[in-house]
Amino acid sequence: MAPLSKVVYGSDEFAMPEITIREVIPDDIPAIKLITQKAWEGYFNVCRQRLGEKIYDVTRRGWETWKPDQVAMQCEPETNDCVLVAVIDGRVAGFATYILDAGRPGIGEISNNAVSPEFQSRGVGTALYTEVLDRMRKADMKVAKVFTGLDDSHIPARRAYEKLGFSRNLQSIEYFQTL
Repeated sequence: MAPLSKVVYGSDEFAMPEITIREVIPDDIPAIKLITQKAWEGYFNVCRQRLGEKIYDVTRRGWETWKPDQVAMQCEPETNDCVLVAVIDGRVAGFATYILDAGRPGIGEISNNAVSPEFQSRGVGTALYTEVLDRMRKADMKVAKVFTGLDDSHIPARRAYEKLGFSRNLQSIEYFQTL
C-alpha cells in the first residue's frame, strides 16, 4: 500500500484548529456514513416538503441508508473516485469526494462532500476544497466544477465554493410528475 499523503491546515489555537487532510482509509467509512446522514438531513427534509409524500416515497425514501452507502462506495479503491478526509483531534470532521477527467478530459468534479455539524464554520470545508483543487491542478485538470443545491441547506456550501473562486454557474431545475 502506498503511503498516505497528508497536508495540515491551521495551527493557531485561537483562530483555527489544526486540520489534517489525507486520503480515506477503510476505518474512516463509518464516520463518513454518519456525517453523510447528518449533513444531508436538511436537504432531504426540503425534498419531502417540495415533492410531496407520493413522489418523495418513490424518489427519496430510505435516503438514510442509500445515500451513506453511495458515499461509502466512492471510498472503494476500485472506483475512479478520489476521497479526502479532514481530521481534527483524531476525529473525521468532514470528507470530499472528487473525480478527475469527469466526463471529459481536463475536467475535475467535486462530488459528494460534507462537514460534520459539530465542525462546521471552523475552516474544514475550505481546507478540503483547497486540497482537492490543488490535487486537480497537479493532475493537469483545466476546469473544476461542482453541483450544489439552491435550497437553504446548501447556503454554506455555496458560500464555500464562491470563497474559493467558483463563480460561473448554470442553474437547472429538476421536475417530477406522478404517473
